[in-house]
Amino acid sequence: MLKKFTYHFFLFVALLSLSCQKDLPNQPKQNQSPTTRLWITSDSLLNETVSRQHLYFYGEDPDGYVVGFVIAFVKDSASNFTKIPNPDTLSYVWTTRNDTVIALPLLQKKDRFTIIVRAVDNRFSPHAISNGALIKGFPAPYWDRDSNGVRSAGDIEFPEMQQGIDPVGSIQLFPIKNTPPNVNFAVTPDENAFTIEQPDTTYTVATFAWSGNDDDGNSTITGYRIALNDSTAAADWTELRASDTLITLLVKRQESDIAGAEVEAELYSGYFNSDRMINTGKKLKHLRLNASNILYLQAKDIAGEYSARVRMPSTASKKWFVKKPKSNMLVIADFGDSPNGWRNNIIKYYRTIFADPVFLNDSLANFDVIERSSLPTYINPAFIKTLMLYRVVLWFTDINPSLTVAQIGLRSFTDYGGKAIFVTQFKDKNNPNYLYSDLVKYRDFLPLHPEKVMTDSVQYISNRLYVKDQKTGINTKIIPLKSGYPPLYADSLSTSGSSVAIQNVAFRKIFKNNDSEYLYKTDSSHTATPEFQGELEIACIDNQKSVVLFAMPLHLLNGWEHNLPLFFKQVIENEFGIK
Repeated sequence: MLKKFTYHFFLFVALLSLSCQKDLPNQPKQNQSPTTRLWITSDSLLNETVSRQHLYFYGEDPDGYVVGFVIAFVKDSASNFTKIPNPDTLSYVWTTRNDTVIALPLLQKKDRFTIIVRAVDNRFSPHAISNGALIKGFPAPYWDRDSNGVRSAGDIEFPEMQQGIDPVGSIQLFPIKNTPPNVNFAVTPDENAFTIEQPDTTYTVATFAWSGNDDDGNSTITGYRIALNDSTAAADWTELRASDTLITLLVKRQESDIAGAEVEAELYSGYFNSDRMINTGKKLKHLRLNASNILYLQAKDIAGEYSARVRMPSTASKKWFVKKPKSNMLVIADFGDSPNGWRNNIIKYYRTIFADPVFLNDSLANFDVIERSSLPTYINPAFIKTLMLYRVVLWFTDINPSLTVAQIGLRSFTDYGGKAIFVTQFKDKNNPNYLYSDLVKYRDFLPLHPEKVMTDSVQYISNRLYVKDQKTGINTKIIPLKSGYPPLYADSLSTSGSSVAIQNVAFRKIFKNNDSEYLYKTDSSHTATPEFQGELEIACIDNQKSVVLFAMPLHLLNGWEHNLPLFFKQVIENEFGIK
């Protein structure tokens, strides 16, 4: 009974998609049975074709008019189905239209199916039934409303359909040959869509997305398989489910730290959150560390055939280089560059700061780096899981931070135990690119006051920081507000090492959460700039000691007493507890 029900239900679904209704002839005559024609009706065997067929048919009635059709198909491997059986055990689908798309259930590379179409004339009222209804039981037809394959309570009998049906019908044998599936990596959702590539460089996390299709019907795709770097050996392919179309490769630190040139990657399906990112229980061999890699992908259909192989990167001219993590700290250099090389200069500057002997952890100077141009396309889960390879993240940015990336990435990172220092500048509220919605994004991952964010919780200041001058003694001082933090001063050197008298900077007064602590304020006693007068809070830490916000560029504040290493030591070792 279950097998019959499954078949009937498949038939019902396969014929439900109908289109192109046409007017039916309406010239009443004496009652005679109608006749039916399939537009592809042939006296000889058709050539092999695909399992997804778009059928066109019509009916003629010499003494009335045709009001609809019933359609059925049978698997006919023996090629012996030539007429309507008696008794008629077929399961039909009703339609008032002149065409339909049928997806024949091909389970092997080749098979045969016979399609039967029978016209029904005006002795039957088409208003008594819905398109797509399942009809059974000729010569006493009924509407099988519960699709259970047998006559039962609630089914509706249609004796007049038997009176008005074509007794012969149009019968056509279709030799079907399986069509292999296709698969492609995901593309951007715009008019000029292009393949979403991996960044040129990643660490040991990478997310890939794809879609498969099959001319025999996408439901015939049963799975996918992927391989790294060498796809010639069957053992190097890893099989995945048909639902696994967003896969993340992940190598945990305890594995990559001891790995050699190659390592196995765990495979996760879906997005990152508490209930959706699923460990598939499978691994992928041959991920090369500190080297270029290629991911190969194929789709598999129900007949066991594979699609053509596709690769990522999509062309040989593109590269996907996988770095082995080497530090407990990741620096996000979310900073635009210029011919002067500002971003690289700042990175080198921070390496010098973290090489100071005050740090207990002497590996901090070897911090790993992701630059703005290499931020992963898939923030969730690739970027989130990349951050989780590290214990602390130092994120520095200019006035145009990658806010959505930070909003999603840092929030998830700190929610799951990560520690972050976010150093930023802000746009002037008169800047045409200034948006209050940007401030709301800041609130999601930084300890800013939730209500004051909506009314500009951080006040923009554009100023010049005066450095220590031996003749005048003028300097800009940043005053600590919490015990253990050293005073900071504007640096008399630029990040490239040249002497400067003034550091130009844009920053903001911030309004912290009620349960957070301010860390620093400005001291305007040595400057005559009116907008800079007063004490402006510019740094804070959340009460969980997970996030520090500094609303002024730290790479400009190692002047005079050179206390910037002591600041980082206080935050990383004493506040975050990372030794």
